Amino acid sequence: NPVSARKGIKALIENSRPDTVSCQYLSFYIIPLLNSASRMGQAETAMALIMETDAEKAAQKLSDLTRLNNTRKKNEDEGFAAASLEVYKNGWDTSDVLVVKGGWLHSISGNIASRLCKAFNRPAIAIGKEGANGLCIGSARNNNAVDILALLSDCSGILERYGGHKAAGGLTIKAENVDLLRDEINKAYLRKYKRGAEKPATEVDMALGKKCFSVENGLRLFGEIERLEPFGEANPRPLFLTKRIKVNKAEAFKNMKHLRLELGESPFNIEAVFWNNGEMAAKLREGMLVDIIYSAEIHSFRERRPRLILEALTPSVAGEN
Repeated sequence: NPVSARKGIKALIENSRPDTVSCQYLSFYIIPLLNSASRMGQAETAMALIMETDAEKAAQKLSDLTRLNNTRKKNEDEGFAAASLEVYKNGWDTSDVLVVKGGWLHSISGNIASRLCKAFNRPAIAIGKEGANGLCIGSARNNNAVDILALLSDCSGILERYGGHKAAGGLTIKAENVDLLRDEINKAYLRKYKRGAEKPATEVDMALGKKCFSVENGLRLFGEIERLEPFGEANPRPLFLTKRIKVNKAEAFKNMKHLRLELGESPFNIEAVFWNNGEMAAKLREGMLVDIIYSAEIHSFRERRPRLILEALTPSVAGEN
């Protein structure tokens, strides 16, 4: 059982009852929860929980932090929906770079830009609400097809500040210059890239056969992969390819947002999840064959079992092996 001498950290970890405190668990559950406090302008809430020495007070502060995180999720969902509506309403879905301004907190602009980037498969800039001084703060995200910092650099004359790297950036701009930025960054794009530049094909590390997916084989193989942690930008999680694997079940979950599947044939069947692709459930039928690209993990809810985290799923082409 995970234990910490600090009551706040102990409450934070034991709240979700993990079997092991892995790097992935910290990255996907603990860190986003702590970050939500600063995103909502209340960083002291997270610090108060971490520093708390009383178990009862720690439980209350964890409850406060959880409410903040839920508010952050709600604001982010509403901001993304409003931004998407602006894209379609103004015909920007044909633009090479999306630039959208809204009334959301600038601290959640990065997440909104990431969702726009993925939804429309193109670089995106999400700019938050205007401050009292007429300035707005935004975040830029790349779909791996371009250098987003180079594009911002080409527009430096209309930006108050900017920075970042190839994949992501931040900027400060006068509200009156947002429309000009949209025009100029799309011109900069066309000077550097072909229209509709596509992100490069996903590179996989290895093809895996379907017999890897029994519980025994999966636990052994995926356990070896876990020894390579921590994964990150300089040490990406390995990606695998399996072709012509059978779909046994496909269902959407978490308000139809995500996709859960059972793939393979007993005893070589395995659970898989495809985050933010719940709409695909309606397109998949029992018995169809699909090709998948995925990372592998050992899922520890109730019991330790191997699980696939999908990066791509396409129907298999007849006759291919």
